[in-house]
Amino acid sequence: MNGNFPVNPEKHNPLSNNPQIAKRVMDVNLSRIDNLGKFLLVNNEGVAHGLIQIIVGCLSFPDAYTCRRTTKLCHRLLEHCAHIPKYTQILGQEMFVNAVKNVVFEPRWMVSCEWDVIAVVRDIYCRLVLGQALLPLGQGPGQEAVGGSNNQGERATHIHY
Repeated sequence: MNGNFPVNPEKHNPLSNNPQIAKRVMDVNLSRIDNLGKFLLVNNEGVAHGLIQIIVGCLSFPDAYTCRRTTKLCHRLLEHCAHIPKYTQILGQEMFVNAVKNVVFEPRWMVSCEWDVIAVVRDIYCRLVLGQALLPLGQGPGQEAVGGSNNQGERATHIHY
């Protein structure tokens, strides 16, 4: 090949030789993603409402791949918005109902992603009714939410069948 380009780019990658720099770059990328999520879902209400409606609608889209990807978005949405009272209505009624319908009626297209949707139902229930936070993407045992939930009684009324 050309003499200007290295044959093996991995040998000349500064991140491969220094794990501290690689960790710092990864932390910066994760914080940037987290800040973007907070901006879209918490700081900008005009964008947040439309984005949440689209995510809730995609949860019922008749395609297993779309449903699986949407469940990951639902977990991120719950991480950022479940503690905000103005979002409990849409999360507790619309998202919860759509997820439960998918599990109960078990459409043919949802053959490979039932457990992902059940994890979303569990995440919604734990966050809105019990006031517990789960590990990222709805994994692990429930833990008491930081700061506690001072309106648990009000949140519990937002989940209806």
